[in-house]
Amino acid sequence: MAEIRTVLKRAASLFKCNSKVFSPLETPVMEAVKISGLGFEADEWVSLTLVLACLALVASTALFCMLLPMLYALCLALATAFSVGLCVYAYPFLIAGKNAKTMEAELPMFIARLLSVYAERKDMVSALKTTIYFYDGKLAERAKNGYVLFLAGVPAEQAFGSLIETPGLRYVNRAFKLIAKSLETGLDVGEALKDVARSASASIEFEAEKESKVGLVSWIISASSAFFFPLFAALGLVVMDVLERIAAVSPYTGSGKSVIQFAVFYYLMAGILFDAGYNGRIKFDSFVKGILVFAAPLCLLAIFVFVFTFKLANLFTGH
Repeated sequence: MAEIRTVLKRAASLFKCNSKVFSPLETPVMEAVKISGLGFEADEWVSLTLVLACLALVASTALFCMLLPMLYALCLALATAFSVGLCVYAYPFLIAGKNAKTMEAELPMFIARLLSVYAERKDMVSALKTTIYFYDGKLAERAKNGYVLFLAGVPAEQAFGSLIETPGLRYVNRAFKLIAKSLETGLDVGEALKDVARSASASIEFEAEKESKVGLVSWIISASSAFFFPLFAALGLVVMDVLERIAAVSPYTGSGKSVIQFAVFYYLMAGILFDAGYNGRIKFDSFVKGILVFAAPLCLLAIFVFVFTFKLANLFTGH
């Protein structure tokens, strides 16, 4: 894994572009790359995204030109390159979100252990040391780094800054702000930490219940754009070709057929983006996050369904 990361980092550094054109892509991903611990800078990750998208464009164009008519091949190659690029670009967001969710889930037990030790020793420094070396999770790992800085003389809020200021760690932020206050002043924050733990537990239960309710809806939405639409779109285009071959006079003008083909691929991509965003709205309350999470896999699945259906239908029609 380390070797692969080194190769990717070298490729990103080799093709890194310092142009301000890509700064709108670098700014949103900067924090996510840092939190995810991938070992890349934001500009390197954007460069890697562009490199892999270009490679996907070349490879998919060569593949689809052997399987499909030229226009279809170019449209699907562009869609594949977009999907690969989006998938790579979104990866730090997904890793950062997964890490945040894991740490939020670990928090109630972490606080319970911390308060148990604190009740015996009445010393937050000793209680925190015992707790972070008792657990092996991501939260304890991040807390160890802050604890080492605190012992080195760094102010508590600054030492635990990554757990206090990182976006997406709502309850972890609150808990470690209280812990830092106790470390600095000796203030008893036990009741406040218990309240944070209860709130975190309630939030986890709510998310689990929400997931169970919206899971089926999400699958139905995804199936409509990534399976059924490309399936019927491919069949429709094959039927168009069959009608042209058997009709004495072509039922479509050259421009009319091009408009229909463009509309098929346009609505294929637009439908995927809107359905991915809507999935994000019902699961994460964020349209943009839905596109980052769902658009790339849905698009790649839709491309596979389209190509498979198109080739199979042509096989049956003898075209």
